[in-house]
Amino acid sequence: PDSTASNWGDGWFSFHLQNKGSEKIANITAMDVIVKMTGPNGSAHYVPYRSPGGGTPIYWESGGIGSIAAGIGDAVNPGMLDPGEYVAIIVHEEGGFPSHTAWVQVTAPNGAPASGNLIIT
Repeated sequence: PDSTASNWGDGWFSFHLQNKGSEKIANITAMDVIVKMTGPNGSAHYVPYRSPGGGTPIYWESGGIGSIAAGIGDAVNPGMLDPGEYVAIIVHEEGGFPSHTAWVQVTAPNGAPASGNLIIT
């Protein structure tokens, strides 16, 4: 995970996750997202995907798929995360997030993990 954006006062933060592997991820909504906050109350949260209109207090949604190659976007297999593409993951929490560092892990349906530290400001 990289390219962090956040707005903890409004209860969300986002990051880009790039598929650096050799296989496409056909169902990005089946990816598992775990957020572990650092600091005094270092709580961990399993963050499920939520489609619009769901009723979960903490959830993630896709902010869209893009490509590092300019002008291509999500043209090869629309809706799938192909090698070299990235997805913007937006994590929402109704109560907001504290301004801290967080460790985030995303695991694809095939078990391939990616993790990193993010600064939520």
